[in-house]
Amino acid sequence: DTPLLILMIGVFFLVPSGVAMPLMPSGELAFVMIAINTIGLAMISAVGVTALLNIVPSTMRGQIVALYYMCMSITGLVLGPTSVGLLSDYVFGADGLRYAVALPALIFGIPVILLMPTTRRLYLRELAAFDAAEKAAETSQA
Repeated sequence: DTPLLILMIGVFFLVPSGVAMPLMPSGELAFVMIAINTIGLAMISAVGVTALLNIVPSTMRGQIVALYYMCMSITGLVLGPTSVGLLSDYVFGADGLRYAVALPALIFGIPVILLMPTTRRLYLRELAAFDAAEKAAETSQA
């Protein structure tokens, strides 16, 4: 479950830095937060597909990767900019743009963090089932 653990560590880099970055009092500190955010994003991007492929049968891997990237792209492109625009227009106003940029990271990041223990438990269960099925298939072929 190493890919999932790396992904979880990446989330702990990504979410706090994503919330803190627009709230920083100086450009230099905001840049440091962007650097930390980029590290978290790179960790998640690097191992997300690997974690997924560990629990998917080989006959479905290409389709699952395509679905994964499609869902990630659509979700990010729809929810991110839209939520910032709506928060800026209807909640914080033009003067509160920094809060409108910070809040989506909090809104979408907190549920991810809270669901991590459940996600890991379910992932380990699926990983064990997948390994057992592969061993049974190898045994029946031998």
